[in-house]
Amino acid sequence: MAAENEGPEVTFTSLGQTALADGSVCVAGGETEDFVDSKSVVLVKKNGAVRQRIALPLPDPNYSDGRAMACLQKGAALYVVEELDTSSIMTDKRTLLFVDRIEHGRLQKRVMLPVRYSSQNFGVARVGEGPAAFMWDGAGQLVVRGKVYRDAMGGKPGKAFSVKLQADLTVAK
Repeated sequence: MAAENEGPEVTFTSLGQTALADGSVCVAGGETEDFVDSKSVVLVKKNGAVRQRIALPLPDPNYSDGRAMACLQKGAALYVVEELDTSSIMTDKRTLLFVDRIEHGRLQKRVMLPVRYSSQNFGVARVGEGPAAFMWDGAGQLVVRGKVYRDAMGGKPGKAFSVKLQADLTVAK
């Protein structure tokens, strides 16, 4: 008797977590099937148990990978910053940053951050590390900080960036 196919192996990698107002935890990360093409996923956990799993779709079917890097809460909404890869081929790869607003487990709005290496090159953008990289400031604006690199091959130092958004995800002036 042949063994039944159990389906693809799904692996979740946690990349950041934040305590929420109700005592649960928002866990941002990426989920792969059979170690290929990660997708952005947010888990809401309480007492170690997953209460909600939110899979964020890629905004373009040609994009290859996505990772939810961090999450924050404001009122009933969760805000998530994602790194999305436009190609799995290193020489063609661009990594774009998106911020999502999620309410009641559903993606309500997604915006691409206006981060470029130069006017002709989106580059490879990376969210910084630590709580100052994705935070609410004293004026109630969402701040995203990190670096953008010329390409995925490295070689040149990254350029620092900082973008501020209103709660409705419009870019703050």
